[in-house]
Amino acid sequence: MHNRLRMVAASFLTRQLGVDWRWGERHFAEHLNDYELASNNGNWQWAAGTGCDAQPWFRIFNPTAQSLQYDAQGKYLPELARLPDEEIHAPERASPIELEAAGITLGVDYPAPIVDLGEARRAALQRHAAIQQEAAMAAVFGDLDGRAARQLQLAEIGGRNHRVVGGGEDV
Repeated sequence: MHNRLRMVAASFLTRQLGVDWRWGERHFAEHLNDYELASNNGNWQWAAGTGCDAQPWFRIFNPTAQSLQYDAQGKYLPELARLPDEEIHAPERASPIELEAAGITLGVDYPAPIVDLGEARRAALQRHAAIQQEAAMAAVFGDLDGRAARQLQLAEIGGRNHRVVGGGEDV
């Protein structure tokens, strides 16, 4: 599996779906034949924004934009080759006529989207804004028992690890 696809998969799972990065790390460890503990573990932590050199909170990879940038002709999507070029990377945007002409039924011949990327991105940024607010409150009012810090740590482990105050970058 190419490293770019590993990063896109990790970003999608942790940031857009809010899944704990350890689930993806475990899946890759069990299913990739080139698994290597340090690289796999470190890369998942980077993608989730939890490692010592974490990906910035605002960077949420858009799988469609990544596909367009790194596979513009769709050569890694041969099952979608009969779609118009502008629809190869987002077949859910194709008209029913285009899908029928290409012999594609979403959910049968090619997976249907499981999440709206824009909404998932907004939800991720909102999760991170809530974490940032909680951390700020703990800093202002003190955290005598360490509870707020522990909740922040658990949220980071759980894939809800972006610290956000405003917009963000969609790459």
